[in-house]
Amino acid sequence: FNRIALALKDKGYLVFSVFSSGTMEEIRTVTGRGLRYYSSDELAALLADNFQVINLESQTKTIYFPTATSVLQHIRKTGVGGVSEKKWSLKMFKEFERRYVAEYLSTDGLPVTYVSTFVVAEKLPKVGS
Repeated sequence: FNRIALALKDKGYLVFSVFSSGTMEEIRTVTGRGLRYYSSDELAALLADNFQVINLESQTKTIYFPTATSVLQHIRKTGVGGVSEKKWSLKMFKEFERRYVAEYLSTDGLPVTYVSTFVVAEKLPKVGS
């Protein structure tokens, strides 16, 4: 955010969306691996040095899939499936499937949760400007 602030004029706006903590939490719980996502509070703190947050809100969406295979296919299509270089064996997949179904299966299917945070922030004027 410091580099972005340098590129913006005073009172310029930074508007973005980003996945936040809670995204794909089911996968992290079952595998013990996942990407690091910032919480809304962490994002606000990171922005505070250079920006006044005008609006910051999060939205949660859960998508349901019929099988563990379809969950993994969906994740691969998103482009964020490469958290680990390790290839899964059939035994590893079966264990993932067993745990995912045991912990998360509902009448809607197997969930994958996304938390999106939307931010509008205004660059603070430089001291002495």
